[in-house]
Amino acid sequence: NGVRKVKRHKDFMVVATGNTYGQGGSLRYVGTNKMNGAGLDRFTFVNIPTDELLEKAICDGISPEHSAKVIPVVRKARANCEKYALDYMVTPRCAIDMVTFMLAGDALRESAEGRLFGRGLNSDQEAKLLEGISL
Repeated sequence: NGVRKVKRHKDFMVVATGNTYGQGGSLRYVGTNKMNGAGLDRFTFVNIPTDELLEKAICDGISPEHSAKVIPVVRKARANCEKYALDYMVTPRCAIDMVTFMLAGDALRESAEGRLFGRGLNSDQEAKLLEGISL
């Protein structure tokens, strides 16, 4: 039948990634399915936070000058999301895009429009997101 058994190496492990901990769709991840309990019981869940050193290294590689302006803004917005439990994502992609937009000639505020804010939050949520940030 063409099937053969392969012995597992002692260092082998399976790593699966996801965004919803098997709980199905959310406002952020609408296209995901819920896993059943038997499937979930086979995994150990490990939360891996944003790698801010990598985020900064990528942004510095694009433009150290613009990165120095963008990184504090993105980090403060990310902290504000945590502080106010905002269901909103401030990812490294946001920082990378903002630095790229600034390199193309946008001011800091312009680079943040539609990337950091202006993405569906109501005015109260947006005020919380941007609390303590000068653009």
